[in-house]
Amino acid sequence: MSNVAEAGGFARSALAADERPDIQLHFVPAQLDDHGRNRLPGHGFTIHACILRPASRGRIELGSQRPEDPPRIHAGYLSAADDLEVLLEGIRLSRAIVGAPPFAPFRGAEVFPGEGASAREALIEAVRRKAETLYHPAGSCRMGSDAGAVVDGELRVRGVEMLRVADASVMPRLIGANTNATTMMIAEKAADALLATAAT
Repeated sequence: MSNVAEAGGFARSALAADERPDIQLHFVPAQLDDHGRNRLPGHGFTIHACILRPASRGRIELGSQRPEDPPRIHAGYLSAADDLEVLLEGIRLSRAIVGAPPFAPFRGAEVFPGEGASAREALIEAVRRKAETLYHPAGSCRMGSDAGAVVDGELRVRGVEMLRVADASVMPRLIGANTNATTMMIAEKAADALLATAAT
């Protein structure tokens, strides 16, 4: 059995705004491309680097007034220049790890971005071609007390009676890690609020 991401780690690049890590690394004991949709020949391993708190922002808009129509999603990937710089640092760090002596017996030719990709322009092109989302969308239904907040501190949708939201969409800011534990705490908060309402 394997959970695919067999090991991971956190690192703080020189671009980090504070003392917290800004890069998360995932080690996969297989050649994984596009979440496994592209099968690469032969044996190998993969290191993925991701930004923990990207500055790029997207938006979601209603597709129409009809609720059955899909929304318009504008992801906005890499719209902030610093995000690209952090990913370039992720490549440098990943290469340094794989270049360490313990990997020598297992290391072959680099598949992506490829050993020939060393110039900044080539690495930027590689990031723009391969960068993708990593399963943890958040913040599209932000909690807060200001006019732009969708839900209040009790997770109630503003302007709508008897409707609460209890998932990662209510996070007012991106957290610096996987969203699972935080989302469970949001659900606990929602359960407590519903129980308190039922008791009154």
